[in-house]
Formats: sequence, structure tokens, C-alpha cells
Amino acid sequence: MRSELLTIIKKEFRRFFGDKRLFLSTVILPGLIIFVMYTLMGQLMSNFMATDKEYKPKVYAVNEPESAKQILKSLKITYHKTDITKVDGLKKKIENQKADVLMVFPDNFDEDVLAYDAIASGEKAPEIAIYYNSAAKESEALFRSITAAYDSYETTMSNKFDINADADVKFDLATEADTTAQVFSMLVPMLLIMMLMSGCMAVAPEAIAGEKERGTMATLLVTPVKRSNIALGKVISLSVFALMSGASSTLGVLLSLPKLMGGSEQNLSAAVYTVKDYVALSVTVLATVLTIISLFSIVSTFAKTVKEAGSYASPIMLVGTVVAVVSSMSGTDHALSLFTIPIYNSAMLFSGIFSMKYTMAQVGLTVGSNLIFMAVCVFIMTRMFNSEKIMFSR
Repeated sequence: MRSELLTIIKKEFRRFFGDKRLFLSTVILPGLIIFVMYTLMGQLMSNFMATDKEYKPKVYAVNEPESAKQILKSLKITYHKTDITKVDGLKKKIENQKADVLMVFPDNFDEDVLAYDAIASGEKAPEIAIYYNSAAKESEALFRSITAAYDSYETTMSNKFDINADADVKFDLATEADTTAQVFSMLVPMLLIMMLMSGCMAVAPEAIAGEKERGTMATLLVTPVKRSNIALGKVISLSVFALMSGASSTLGVLLSLPKLMGGSEQNLSAAVYTVKDYVALSVTVLATVLTIISLFSIVSTFAKTVKEAGSYASPIMLVGTVVAVVSSMSGTDHALSLFTIPIYNSAMLFSGIFSMKYTMAQVGLTVGSNLIFMAVCVFIMTRMFNSEKIMFSR
């Protein structure tokens, strides 16, 4: 039995590794494309949001009080004084992106602010009108800077107490591990399930339905090899190919994710995870690949052609994607019984591993239930291989 199984596995290895184009498209290209695509997307988003350092903003102020002069000076914003009669024209220039910001202050703004008492007067507070264009990144950036500065200025008016006023003290106690866990657990599990399913879908139809279509499966079935060994050999060898494809895609995601998230997430690093986390991730990925490839192998065995197998596998791919999305939004607090559901359990466990909130009981139950599911699929494939109607239909 062992020699027969190894023979089937070696045959599949020769077919896969002997076809350079298949190996390139299945293993090398997915990770490379993801890395390049995500890196470029991150760079393009950073470039889109960044403002030109050489750009000279066009800011205008009407009735600017002394406080405005100090605030704008602290922001290093050079502005132009203007009067109320030119407001409409300047608003039009901002609309046409020929000017950036127009600030209109009421008369005696500083005095009115100091004298204003919201409780006693019951009147509307003094208001600054700031006109800008959100479609122009320079105008949007200036508006945010100015409003943030005035929000801070407003909080100093009563000055009864301060919150987090010491700039030298780090009040946000989130660690690098916390930040990485938050981002990775939100994105990577969903992408990982999708990549594993894509890798399985890329190799399964050709390995079984393709051999049926070419007629080589009939030759294999008449050899003195047990049908169960053929089925198991197919699943094991295809799992290796799918695992290589999934590993390539996952590596591309992990390397490009910090670049995709931009400068705000510069502290992202997969180094925060321990050896235990990577071992748990590895065995879960392996069990997940065995589950998915077994399912796609059944579909490929039932199909008459590669095209037909691909059409049958597409709905499974869609369901798997939905499951991955749902699991990534459901948190990490799950009943232990849910970890017996194939694919869904893997998606939940991936979220737990990347968020560093999982138990070894979850890992054991997920791996065990996925291996049982694979064994059931191999049994079904064996029965299908014994069916002349399924294996020799054209």
C-alpha cells in the first residue's frame, strides 16, 4: 500500500514540477503579484494623500482677530487679508480649485468669545466660517489643520482642567504587538482563506478532470493499484502544490501589508508572533488545505472536463469567501463546538491566532475535525473511482 501510494504521489510530482509554466503560475506568480500589487496600491494611496511640500497654499482671511494671527503663525500658514466684499469671488475660486481656504471671522471675534457664556446668554456662540474644497487634497489638509488648531484653542478658553496635555508622555499604551494583532487579524485571515482556496482551485481540476479528459485516468485505473491509494495520493500531492501556492500568497500578503496600510502603521511586524503562534498557524493551514483540496478533488472527480470542474468549483469558492468575510467580523469569542465546522473553523482560528487570542483546544479541534472531513472525502472519492459511470463518462 505504501509503495503504491508513493508511486501515485511521485507521478503527480513529476507532472507538476515537470511543467514549468504550471509551477510558475501556481506557486511563484500568486505571491509575487500580490506583493507588487499591494505595495503599489499602498504607495499610490500614500502619494495621493500626501501634499506637495513645495506647494504654497492660498489662504484668505476676513476680519482676522489677533488669535487667528497667532494660530495661523503657529501652523506656519501664510494668509492674505481680504474684506467681506470679495467673499463670493473667493468662494468661486475655491470651488474651481484656484484657492484653498477662506476664513470669515465675525467682527470683534476675540472679545465676543471672551464674553460669551453659553448658559447665561442662551445665544448662539461666535462662529468662524471656513470654506474649503474637499476634492482638492491641499485644501482638505489645510482645513483639517486649521480646525484641529481651533478645537485645541477652544479647549483652552475655560482652562478648568487638561487631558493628556503633557506632550512628552505616551498616553496611548497600545504596543507594537497590539497594533499588529489588530490589523493582521482584521485582514489576513480573510485573505489567507481566499488564497488557499485559489491555490486549491488552480491545481485540482487539472489533476483529475484533466486526466479524465485526456484519457490518462482510464490507464491509471486499470493498473493494479487500489482506488483508495489513487484517491489519497491525489489528495496528498495536490495538497503539497496548493500549500506551496498558499504559502507564496501568504508571504506576499505579510510582506506587503505594512506598505499597503501606509505610514500610519509603520510599526507593523510579523516578528511579534511567537514560535507557538507560527506552529499553530502552520498546522491549521495544512489541515485547511487538506480539507479544501479534498472538497475540490471530489468536484474534479465528478466533472467530465476541466472547464466543467471549474464551473462546479466557483460556487464553493464564493461560499468560502463569504465564510472568511463573516468570520473576520465576528470577533474571537466563539463556542468551542463551532470549531468542528470545516473551513469556518479555520477562518475563526486564523483570526484568533493573528489577534493572539486562541487556545490549543481550538487548534486541536479544528485540525482534528478537518482531518476527519478529509478522510470522509477520500472515502467518497474512492467510491467514485470505483464507479465506471463516473470515471469513464464522456
